[in-house]
Amino acid sequence: AASLCEEVQKHLAAAVERASEARPRRRAKAKEKAEAKAEVCKDSDSTLEAVQRALKSFEISLQLPDVVTSHLAASLTDLSDDELADTASLADLVEPLALGAFHEHGAWPADEDG
Repeated sequence: AASLCEEVQKHLAAAVERASEARPRRRAKAKEKAEAKAEVCKDSDSTLEAVQRALKSFEISLQLPDVVTSHLAASLTDLSDDELADTASLADLVEPLALGAFHEHGAWPADEDG
C-alpha cells in the first residue's frame, strides 16, 4: 500500500505534468510547489520513523492507531535531525502526548499514571 506521502507525490507529479503543457512561468511555479510539498513529505516520513522508534522504546508495548502516530509526527516536524535521532529525549517528549491520547479516549484513567 502506498503511503499518504507517495499518493500526494503522485498527485503533484500529475499536476506538474498538466502545468508543463501550460505557459513556462506557470510550469516553473507548479514545479516549485511540488518540490516544496515533496520536501515536507520527506521530513514527515523521517519524523514518523523517529516517533515510531520512540514509542517502541517504552517499557510497555504501545499499539497506537496510524492516525495517532501520524498526528504525533506532524506535530514534531520542526525538530532537527539531531533531535529526532535522540530516541530517549524524543520518547520523553512523546510520552505525555501518548498518555493524553489514552486519557482522552478513556483507555487509561489518569489516576493510574505513575
